[in-house]
Amino acid sequence: SDLLSSPDQKTTRYEILTDGSQAKKIGTVTTAPLLAPEFSPDASRLIYVKVHGAAEDNQRELRIADPSGANDTVYRTAQLDFNGWAPDSTRFVYTEGSDTFLGQIGVDAVRLFTDTRSATAIDWLKNGQILFLHRISNGWQIKLGMPGGASEVLISLPGDPDNFMPNFAVKE
Repeated sequence: SDLLSSPDQKTTRYEILTDGSQAKKIGTVTTAPLLAPEFSPDASRLIYVKVHGAAEDNQRELRIADPSGANDTVYRTAQLDFNGWAPDSTRFVYTEGSDTFLGQIGVDAVRLFTDTRSATAIDWLKNGQILFLHRISNGWQIKLGMPGGASEVLISLPGDPDNFMPNFAVKE
């Protein structure tokens, strides 16, 4: 269905096996328009964002559930966006306003880094560190840091951050 004309339509989740057997419906959730549920890397959990309250308030719930939709709980309600799961499938990153947080199932969120409020284009490294973009008034920085700690600037890229956003790739 058209999510913009019917924003309360449910998103249906299916389990599709690679052995050619019939796909089966495993549940539904109502997500915010244009946002899809995201499974954790080990597929044991699902996070999705749901509109909360009046549209003009722009409030959203960050919800965590089992893949079937069972044990569906609200992690946080605010003006927020989900940014992705950590490779360990227990932690995740979300933004609230201009702040970036590290959430963890059953634990209160903390700022992703102690010295940096916002992080974009987050890429987790095998050693647990994060490589990310940080917007500054006169450009961008590519930074590296351990979640919950400080980060370091690897390179600063000058320019109008409203007119360009750098791209990078990680090769480990």
